[in-house]
Amino acid sequence: MEAKRLEKLEYEVLAYANIVGEFEYKQYYIRPWDIGGRRPGEKRLLCLRFNDSPDNEGMKPRGVTEFIQLASLFLRRRLSLGYLTRLDDTPARFPFGYQQEEGYVDQDIVWGDTTNLDELSRWLPLTQRLSDAVYNRFILATRFYAEAVQHMEMVPDMAYLNLVSAIEVLSQDTDIGTVSIEEVNSKLAGLFDKIEDTDLRKKIQDSYIADKPFIKRRFTKFILKYTNEEFWNYKSRPETGKVQLEELEKYLENIYDQRSRTLHNGEPFPWNIYQRIKPPDIANIPLDKNITIHQNPMPEILFGAISLTMPDGREIKSEDFIPHVSFFERLVNHVLKNYLETNVDT
Repeated sequence: MEAKRLEKLEYEVLAYANIVGEFEYKQYYIRPWDIGGRRPGEKRLLCLRFNDSPDNEGMKPRGVTEFIQLASLFLRRRLSLGYLTRLDDTPARFPFGYQQEEGYVDQDIVWGDTTNLDELSRWLPLTQRLSDAVYNRFILATRFYAEAVQHMEMVPDMAYLNLVSAIEVLSQDTDIGTVSIEEVNSKLAGLFDKIEDTDLRKKIQDSYIADKPFIKRRFTKFILKYTNEEFWNYKSRPETGKVQLEELEKYLENIYDQRSRTLHNGEPFPWNIYQRIKPPDIANIPLDKNITIHQNPMPEILFGAISLTMPDGREIKSEDFIPHVSFFERLVNHVLKNYLETNVDT
């Protein structure tokens, strides 16, 4: 006997932010499940209904996990799938996702202003206007981003690797302009100069350059291309320890160099990216959604130090510092959204 096709599924979605409103799009419907007062930063649940009828086959996005990852990006909220709670018309409760440990490195993600689910109506339809090739890359980048948001409090080094990968997925075709042999390998450039035949020398140089992927340069240029003035104006920037616009390219290069050293040599990330904000005690906070918790935001870059000494004795100079993971997460969020808006088919 053929198993019955399940067409309607419901899930609980875990959030720590004050989320209101509702959103319905194609096979998805999501709204708050917990109704009533909640303390700022207190866990709350949303309800996600997914209609998997045959009429929706081939529709993008294709599943609940993908939808939650896109919602996490577009709303800039830490959202986690919890239990599967309904199969068609039958109540059920099956473990599906996992619970995130409390704590944060950026209060805007879990506290911040009220988020209205209707904000998704601006973003999700844009994904339908991506070509299949761009869509697949964008979804993979979104997965890397969402994983980073899930884990940036507990394992910020792994979150950093995921955020870099989110950019790498999309940056492969970035135009990096003309590259000289001196930029690639200055020592080898001197040897090339000894080739008297000018045409032959140029052909060898061009062939050598063409074989280089220039991944770091594409990574850096891609982020700079999709970063605009809006990024620098968010209201919760710290008073000290800010990354300046003119420093961004240098820090992006440092990020990629650190990522390469970590993956290829096992070199740990600098300890400053593990700093966290201690969550306030919410037990005595009144059930008032309008209450504001004032805490100093995390510095974007370590300031007031000329070097950083690692537990293994290695010293990192200030010119090689990398920003805190919370800064890079916000930047990647900004870049992915701008990329989406720029690459939709007209």
